[in-house]
Amino acid sequence: AAEPEDAMALLEESLDPPAVAYEGRLEAVERRGAKEERRLVAVRYAPPHSFRRETLDRFGVPELTVLSDGQTEWTYDRRGGTAWRGAAHERERGWADPDAERALLADNYAPVLEGEEDVAGRPCRVLAVRPRRGGPPVQRLWLDEERSLVLQRVVYDVSGEEISRMRFQTVTYDPAPKPSEFRFRPPAGVRVVKARPAPDAL
Repeated sequence: AAEPEDAMALLEESLDPPAVAYEGRLEAVERRGAKEERRLVAVRYAPPHSFRRETLDRFGVPELTVLSDGQTEWTYDRRGGTAWRGAAHERERGWADPDAERALLADNYAPVLEGEEDVAGRPCRVLAVRPRRGGPPVQRLWLDEERSLVLQRVVYDVSGEEISRMRFQTVTYDPAPKPSEFRFRPPAGVRVVKARPAPDAL
């Protein structure tokens, strides 16, 4: 069995931005009572902070695109004909200090390694994040053994019922994405809205 400090180190590693470029498709599921909403999302990432996420319709056409080159972040609603522009999230200040966040994790949660399982054809370590006060896990993570990317995440409510799930269907590492893939030029006729400013310190 893995030592507790090994499981905590793995949890902390999952919080860091991935060190490798990747692309893939994932399914996201959210449950609200008896209702279930499923989305197919195409993702692309280049370190340290460039990403592109596209929510696809049933024909595979992007409905909503969120992308960032590490400087500027855009959200484009194709059906609504609107784009929002703002500072990239990684450049915002005023959120919790990373070291303080890790200390809070260690104080409140006790991660446990539960074994191994394949996701998208990749061997993963399964990590359950449990409250130190006792009770069911708040979430489970499936981390790629070699790359430490979270390939599946299941989140639970306080009773242990699953409320959301994200799972990669395909993943490819080191795809050599072009910088232009993380920049956005609004199509003609699209309404551009300036996003809210960076938040004040909390």
